[in-house]
Amino acid sequence: MERIRKSPSPLKRLLIQLSPFGLVSPEQAILSLELRRIPWKGSFKQCMRKTAGWLVGTICITFIAWVIISSLLLLITRQSALQLMVLTQGTIIFVMVGITGLGLYSLLLDFTSIRAALGSINTDIHSGRLDMIRLTTMREGQFILAKHGASQLRAWRSTMLLVGARLGLMVVLCIWFPLYAAADMRLDMASMMYALPTMPVVEAIRSSDPLLYLIGIIITLFAFLSFGTTFVLEPIWRMRGMTAAGMAVSARITDHSLASISAFAVLLAGWMAQFVIILGTIIFGFFLAPFGIFLLPFVSFACVFLVYMAFFSLVKTVSLRVVARKIVTLAD
Repeated sequence: MERIRKSPSPLKRLLIQLSPFGLVSPEQAILSLELRRIPWKGSFKQCMRKTAGWLVGTICITFIAWVIISSLLLLITRQSALQLMVLTQGTIIFVMVGITGLGLYSLLLDFTSIRAALGSINTDIHSGRLDMIRLTTMREGQFILAKHGASQLRAWRSTMLLVGARLGLMVVLCIWFPLYAAADMRLDMASMMYALPTMPVVEAIRSSDPLLYLIGIIITLFAFLSFGTTFVLEPIWRMRGMTAAGMAVSARITDHSLASISAFAVLLAGWMAQFVIILGTIIFGFFLAPFGIFLLPFVSFACVFLVYMAFFSLVKTVSLRVVARKIVTLAD
């Protein structure tokens, strides 16, 4: 583990902190045992290597898909004056369809995550392994964190594929936006990024004043960075929360069949909560729109994913406490 901590690469350190190994050492006994049961034969080195492969692969696939679609659109458009507009509209449609499709895939990630943790606790209770662990010096907190880390690793591949696809969309936007701005065009925010074209920031973007135009671009970039960060990182918090929820179900219900039914009920409740979050954010945005607060749709999207991250963080905390209370009760 010392070798991991001395890694000079900030990107690698960030990846480790976001991974299940951020809180639990790969050498931890329970986690090391659980790693052998993962279908892709998980270990720390293999996990980092495969994670990089999954991320790069999905980013490349997303980027290549955008290039192919954009090339076809440009070939169809014979008038050179309309090519930039066609490229802009095609990119916006591609990104919006991608966001919608990946949003649906997030629901599948919820199912994968909760299923990955469904047998994490009750299996140890039935086999008597939990009683044997109590005879060792391992604390309940270490045991819970190790089981949570192992559950996350079972859902890690699906999570990284989703993160990689979202990163691919961000790469597409990062490449397209400078190309569009370099053409000395005034961004039509009414049809692209801005929902309220009468707001002052939008007027600043459309202004011929270079200073106001620069301020508008800076605000746009800030909104884009806020959206990109929350959009990319949200699946990790989602996976952490749902795996913890699966552990809570596994700890409270020892019967596997009944645990599966309960997990499905928890999954439906989670989906309903996410729907309420989206609906609440939309209503909140409409109420605050006259004050110019929810000016940018990118900011609105960032707030949605930020609330998602807070929601799943709360789910994780509450679920792991449920597991801890159950283990303490069994010890008594």
